[in-house]
Amino acid sequence: MTKHTDTPVTAIIVSTGWLGLKNAVQSVTRQTIPVTPLIVLDKPQAETSIRRRLAGLHYRLITTRGEEGLAASRNIGVEAATTEYVAFLDERDAWVSHKTHTQLDALRQATATWGTTVISSRSLRVQQTSRITPERLYVPGTPSATTSWTAPPSGSDDA
Repeated sequence: MTKHTDTPVTAIIVSTGWLGLKNAVQSVTRQTIPVTPLIVLDKPQAETSIRRRLAGLHYRLITTRGEEGLAASRNIGVEAATTEYVAFLDERDAWVSHKTHTQLDALRQATATWGTTVISSRSLRVQQTSRITPERLYVPGTPSATTSWTAPPSGSDDA
């Protein structure tokens, strides 16, 4: 398979038709480098409403048979991607405009130093259902990089 270099990244967004999907797709299209939004819809009955909701936006849509689950849907997206790199974005999240550019720079620097590399970004959980991605970059050894994780109380949804 030939990888396209004019759009080096495909953003794979697995969706079940949630209303926040439009915000996620818009955040991908606002990146400072070209990124192709690829939506893997794991709820085929929502296709018509998704297309209506995303009218006017540039994206690619793949519909599964339904109920594939997150991991299988992501794998379907990876198989369908025609770019050198893929990135995953939850349908309820959004990216800051320079996220992909910053991560590609970090990837290229790390690859030059260590060889094959995986780059990950950090987000912050806000209340029970939301996350934000900080504008400040992750710097090893800083207080933001050394926060500890505390297990949620037993019996909670996060346990």
